[in-house]
Amino acid sequence: MSQKRADGALSNAYTELEFTLRRARKLAEKRESARAHAHFAHARRLAETIGVDRSEHLALLRDHLDHCEDWLSRDAPELIEVAQALDRLAGGRDARALHALGLAGSLAARRACVDNPEGEDWMPIADRARAQLERAAELAGFDPDVWGTLAGLLKRMGIWQKNRQETEAADRLLHAAAEAYASGWRAAPDPYPLLNFIELHAYLAPFEPVVPDELADALTRALHHRRHQYQSGKDAHWAAFDLCRGLYWQTGRLTLHLEWLDRGIEKASALDPSSRRHALRTTALSLELAAQHHDLAALADSVTIINERMAADASDQAQWAPRDRRPLEELAGVRADLGRLRKELEAPKADIAKVWHGLQQLLAGVQVELRAAEEEALTAEIVQFREDLWHASFGRRSALTRPRPCSRRLGCLAPA
Repeated sequence: MSQKRADGALSNAYTELEFTLRRARKLAEKRESARAHAHFAHARRLAETIGVDRSEHLALLRDHLDHCEDWLSRDAPELIEVAQALDRLAGGRDARALHALGLAGSLAARRACVDNPEGEDWMPIADRARAQLERAAELAGFDPDVWGTLAGLLKRMGIWQKNRQETEAADRLLHAAAEAYASGWRAAPDPYPLLNFIELHAYLAPFEPVVPDELADALTRALHHRRHQYQSGKDAHWAAFDLCRGLYWQTGRLTLHLEWLDRGIEKASALDPSSRRHALRTTALSLELAAQHHDLAALADSVTIINERMAADASDQAQWAPRDRRPLEELAGVRADLGRLRKELEAPKADIAKVWHGLQQLLAGVQVELRAAEEEALTAEIVQFREDLWHASFGRRSALTRPRPCSRRLGCLAPA
């Protein structure tokens, strides 16, 4: 009888689990996020109590993580808790959990660096996040989002080290970031890692073409994809920011760049303040890096525009309007001319350096010859002085008493 009751209780628990999970998914679809989260949490407790099959439990945790990523910020405690539970159950072999934890760690490292830019508090946090993301990339190398998150962390670590004057460490990290971005766009035709790779390449190789020839077709396809995304309205602000960057690299038209920059800022204005700041800061960082390329110096003004928008947010200004772009366009023309002149001067500078090196070598040879001639003349004067002194002292010279020759500056005055 007791066995029947136990079986009945177990059956009821399974029924409740199925109902709760089905209800959680429906609530998530209807965007009733808080209630959906509560149902997912209850379903997880039931699954642990019943002792469901491991694969079913993993599926439940993945569904819950999906919901958390749609609803919460990527560093929310609730999301981290679900990702940790999934990571434990999967034995550290679930790429989704590792990606979520690595992204949360990346954001935590960013906050630690902002709080103490000169310190090292961010380093262990960033190193742990990097290890998690590298493991996620091993397990899900087909996912460009994983590669993009890893590369973004490495890029920021490189910039932070550069700000600390750790040049060698910064260089290693930035090149590792470029490799991760390259792995991402090779894994799938996704614009995000491709655009970021081109941008970082422009920073690391400021006098090479902005878009390497082998990536020209890929960039065209990526921008076409972003136009469709913008028209669909899904993450339209990111699509606009990518178009403002990529179209400028492709065409060099500042007017087109500024047009899409304004569209991106306008779309970002509809986001919550935290998401808006994140989008603007990320875009400003990207433009600031690319502006180090001699053909992209005008992007520094776009960083100023974004900073103005963030300043308007900070001062609670209700309205923010783009300023007159004509002075920026004129300044961009001047900067482009300066960039071309700088590039044209590279070859003459190299020739001048070679001539200067040759002159230095010639001068060194002449100095050696002058020193040798001076030494020879001085030696002759010393010998003559010794002979005159000896003659004045003894009134006569003889072969036996004549001083011995001296070939050095310090000779012996005694007779041989």
